Amino acid sequence: MMFKLAFMTKYTFSATLLLLASSFGVAAQDGATSADEVDAKAPEHIHGDIVYGSKDAPVEIIEYASMTCPHCKSFNDTVLVHLKEELIPQGKVRLVFRNFVRDRADLAVAVMTRCAADVDKAKALIETYFAQQNEWARAPKPGIAIQSIANLSGISFERLNECSSSQIMAEHLIEMRQQGDRLYKIEYIPTVLLNGTKVQFKNFEDLRDKIELALIGK
Repeated sequence: MMFKLAFMTKYTFSATLLLLASSFGVAAQDGATSADEVDAKAPEHIHGDIVYGSKDAPVEIIEYASMTCPHCKSFNDTVLVHLKEELIPQGKVRLVFRNFVRDRADLAVAVMTRCAADVDKAKALIETYFAQQNEWARAPKPGIAIQSIANLSGISFERLNECSSSQIMAEHLIEMRQQGDRLYKIEYIPTVLLNGTKVQFKNFEDLRDKIELALIGK
C-alpha cells in the first residue's frame, strides 16, 4: 500500500514545481486581486496542516500523502475512513494531513483543496478528489477537470483564479514536502507517523493494534 518515490534534488524539485505552478490553473489576469495579499490573512488550513480530531488526543498520526498517488487513495478509502468513524470521534487519535506534492496535477489539487473557505470544506474536497482520482488524473486536460471539481464544490472562479496565481501558496506546499524530507526522510507515500515515528501496517486492524499499544504506553 505504499508508493516508492524517485527523488529529484530538492533544488530541482522546487524550481520545477514553481515553474509549473503558474500553468496548472486559470491564468493570472492583469489587474486581478493578488492571492498573496489574501494569503496573509488566510485561515490555518490554507498554509498549515489539515487536522482531524482533538488537539488533546493522546495519539497523533501524521500522514504525508500525494493526491495523485493510488496508494494514498487506498489509505484514504480503507484506513482513514475507519479512523474517522471510530478512533478520532472517541478522542483517542488526532490525525494531521500534510500534502507531499510530487507533480503538477498534485500541486494543482493541493492548492484547490486549500482554497476552500474553511477546513471542513477542505476535508470534503480532499474526499471528492480522492473519490474521482481516476477521472481527473486521466482526463485529456487534467487542469480543467481539477478546476471543475473545485467549482462544483462551491469555490468561485474568482477564488480559483486567486489561488492559481499565488506563488506563496505553491511555495508553502513545496516547503511542506521539503520539511517532511528533512524531518522524516520520506521514501514512500503515504508515509504514516505514529507519535512521531514511522509505522508500517497491512490494514486498519493492524494500525489500530499499534494505536492501542501506544495508548497503553500513555
